[in-house]
Amino acid sequence: MSSEEELPPVAVIGAGVSGLGVAWELTCAGHAVEVFEKSRGLSGRAASRTKDGCRYDHGANYFTIDSDELQDLIFESLPTEDLIKVKGDIAIFDASGTITPGDPAQGKGDKWNYRGGINTIGKLMAETVGLVVHHQSRITGVRCDEESGQWFLQSMGEHEGQESLLEDGPFSQIVISIPGPQALTLIESSEFDEDLQEQLIEALEPVEYASQFSFLLHFDQKISFPEQTYALLNIDRSHDISWISYENGKAHRIPDGQHLLVVQMSPAWSLANFDADQETLHSGLFAALSTVLPDLPDPDWIDSQRWKFSLPQSEALAPKVASLGKSQGLWLTGDAFVGKGRLGGALEKGLQLGRELVSHIEGV
Repeated sequence: MSSEEELPPVAVIGAGVSGLGVAWELTCAGHAVEVFEKSRGLSGRAASRTKDGCRYDHGANYFTIDSDELQDLIFESLPTEDLIKVKGDIAIFDASGTITPGDPAQGKGDKWNYRGGINTIGKLMAETVGLVVHHQSRITGVRCDEESGQWFLQSMGEHEGQESLLEDGPFSQIVISIPGPQALTLIESSEFDEDLQEQLIEALEPVEYASQFSFLLHFDQKISFPEQTYALLNIDRSHDISWISYENGKAHRIPDGQHLLVVQMSPAWSLANFDADQETLHSGLFAALSTVLPDLPDPDWIDSQRWKFSLPQSEALAPKVASLGKSQGLWLTGDAFVGKGRLGGALEKGLQLGRELVSHIEGV
């Protein structure tokens, strides 16, 4: 297909870093893109908040740069004024809470973030190339018009005072960039070629994600945390806590005299307590935390985030699944293709798919 032809834009469902990576490559190549995101933010689970002057990350905690394309994006294409290097090592703890030094090989490499929060990466990508993002757009299905081959997005909304099915479009291509279980539900509710639909459902049905609670504990007094350590990781997955990090290791985030811990619970604990009340959650949190950091004072406030689809738990999807619908204009990306929760890996998958989609559109 000639790049000179007038084409409807490409629709990207999901403004996590994978979806933004696709949109980045398309926009840089001169193709029209519209991103649809159910929340009010960008970057998906690379999420940040502010409270009482503290800026903290309640999803992904940092990212590493493990490829030339990420190096070019972060240091050459995007502004670097707010880029910060996270200070401190990562130690490990076992089922009893005993802390030991981490494996230097595992913890090697710089840990990166932004002064304004890890979600800055998505904001910078959108601002730098002027991405069109439709926030609070909950897409419930997609439909391919048999005659034209063009795509439409379906959502529930209010029309003339009544809730009804709404459609956006047309679009020349659709990219689904949401967690695997949500992508499966979306595809099951959609209208397009039945053979392709069955192939995608079969590919996505085995994909599993863990749920996870993140707790943010604020202290107005100095706390005891291992020196020269940024985070504690339960590497054998035997504890109710998976991760504890000292947010003060990120420059310009926490005001002087204040201290903040990020505590991420294990998938098993999170699943067992997913619908528990606050009293039960806090009781379990402090019981688990006391075995790792027994000398902590009481926090003066606690914030939390419940992630239903936090971390991929199944084997990474084969790359060919991303382009099963290539001939019909339907594509998939996301961290299900990474097989683990790594911001850099998810972003890289999006950039790679974006380049493949550019070549497809331009007939290269």
